[in-house]
Amino acid sequence: MDIDAYCQGLDARDQQESGAAADLGTACALDAKLAKLKAQQARKQAQIKHLEDSGETQLSRTDPDARALRKAGQQTAGYNVESTVDAKHKLIVHHEVTNAGNDAEQLARQATAAKEVLGVDSLIAVADAGFYSEAQLAACEQANITAYVAIPDKHQAITAEGRLSGAQFHYIPGADVSVCPGGEVLRPQGKPAPIHGILRQRYTRPARACQGCPLKGICLPEKTGRRQIYRSEHVPVAEAHRRRMAEEGAERMRQRASLVEHPFGTLKRWFGWDHFLVRGFEKVRGEMSLMVLGYNLTRVINILGLPAFRDYCAQRLT
Repeated sequence: MDIDAYCQGLDARDQQESGAAADLGTACALDAKLAKLKAQQARKQAQIKHLEDSGETQLSRTDPDARALRKAGQQTAGYNVESTVDAKHKLIVHHEVTNAGNDAEQLARQATAAKEVLGVDSLIAVADAGFYSEAQLAACEQANITAYVAIPDKHQAITAEGRLSGAQFHYIPGADVSVCPGGEVLRPQGKPAPIHGILRQRYTRPARACQGCPLKGICLPEKTGRRQIYRSEHVPVAEAHRRRMAEEGAERMRQRASLVEHPFGTLKRWFGWDHFLVRGFEKVRGEMSLMVLGYNLTRVINILGLPAFRDYCAQRLT
């Protein structure tokens, strides 16, 4: 018997079996990876369907109710807290936790809620530029709320480039026309049409008039044959608001800073609370309500004094 040949045969068979096992292991590993990828694909498809069905544009896997917000110049996932503070005692009259990315649609909602809490027929609401919206100013007027909101310069980027903005066109109410800085008259075209939910009237000039204008280079947008501007249905309300701000705006804004910042400064510095400790709307709103309750109780005790506050509580219990 050839022992060497026998050993070589055993080695060859071992190699064949090892190769088959390796192939089997590779196939199993690939099957596991494929199953994992398919499961991940199913989760992503379910998330996409959820966004499509809900109309949302964001989905946080850590906290389903949180949304991407800009805080202190940085992007973060979290919540937006709206609060309304009374001018006399600096008490938080109304608050709400939302996941809206900005405050542009919050003015009328928050001011109306505060008006209902106070049980008054009219209200003066003061807010920063983040709340500015012509539609919100109109809604406040309908609710008998006089709003003072800092007016943002939406044309700053255009004017910084030396170009003409829509604010430099003069509207003549009686004739319903708009006059450009070059003296040309822009007339209404068609009927007012909704743009982002607001009726807007378009005003324009024939292209030949704009093409021969010496201001064409700083007036016409690139690849545009003629200038057109839009006038919102809420412009009369916005103009009345602008006049109020010209007369009282500076003082109102100083008042706003001393009112709204006071509670948040107290919560963050004195209470040592600068972020939510829980997740989800229900829990976050509960946490915020507890903080507001603590702030308001502290504020009332400081205003009335502890004995008077204790006597008031005793009367309410009897």
